[in-house]
Amino acid sequence: MQKVHTRLTDEEKMRICKGINYEKLSPECCKHLARNAGFPTRAALQALASQHTVLKSLLRGGGPDQQQLKPVSSSPPPATAKQRSC
Repeated sequence: MQKVHTRLTDEEKMRICKGINYEKLSPECCKHLARNAGFPTRAALQALASQHTVLKSLLRGGGPDQQQLKPVSSSPPPATAKQRSC
């Protein structure tokens, strides 16, 4: 595995990480950050904490876009006219 930016100090890495809007990261991205040994631990914790906040908000019926979670249907979505003609 190739390491990138090996000469950056922890302080420099943290300054870069402070510019990240963790609430906009996907859960998969936050999971990757948490497992990445090269990512500062404090920043990984911030990412996970922000995801926790987003999930709590969604479960309460709000969120960044004030959208509620939609139930998952077991049936496939109806075919569109374009899909029917194929």
